[in-house]
Amino acid sequence: MTDYLTTSEATRLAELETVIERGLQTFIEVGSALMEIRNSRLYRQTHATFEEYCQERWDLRKSRTYQLMDAAEVVENLKSSTIVDLSSGAIPLPINEAQARPLARLGVDVQRQVWQKAVETAPQGRITARHVETIVREFESAQAEPDSFTCPRCGHRAVQLNEGVICLNDACQASWASRAEFEAEAGLAYRDETELLRTHLKTELIKLINQLSPEQLKAFAAWLAEAKEKLAAEVHS
Repeated sequence: MTDYLTTSEATRLAELETVIERGLQTFIEVGSALMEIRNSRLYRQTHATFEEYCQERWDLRKSRTYQLMDAAEVVENLKSSTIVDLSSGAIPLPINEAQARPLARLGVDVQRQVWQKAVETAPQGRITARHVETIVREFESAQAEPDSFTCPRCGHRAVQLNEGVICLNDACQASWASRAEFEAEAGLAYRDETELLRTHLKTELIKLINQLSPEQLKAFAAWLAEAKEKLAAEVHS
């Protein structure tokens, strides 16, 4: 049995939800302010680096700082999108940081497409952070998958066509009704969590490199060279 709110309770609920929504949306203002301080180097009078400024002035760790900036940048990208129609309200913008954060791993044009899909496929219209993350991972997985294979019957090139796979060798003409059937015969495994993690780490590494200062980039290059040497030694040991 539904327990209906009184008129005064419904009014109060609307007021409180407005407060919550306004608070959730401050991530855009905070992230945008941090970006301007960093880009204009407005921290330089009191701190040597932007990261030191954020840590000492606002008690923000570097990872948290860039999360806020990334999320704010995503919203700004979506605002300028021709896909996201703000006038009609058909495609709303992210209302909290958790919704926007997964999109930061993607390019600007891709952010718009993936966000639109997340909105259109949201269960019961509820755009949760988990749903957005799922759509982003699906896109990353699809981008990383190869579009051509080796035919297990003749060794020639095979390609995916719609839901199935076909061999391009006219003499063979092998075909499989589904990707699963092809992989079963070819002895291939489905993409697992390791491959998804690999794709995610590649994206995060590129973002990290783009955020490093010249000094940090040199230090990172030295660390990477040392790590590669250690890994090579372990592989050949």
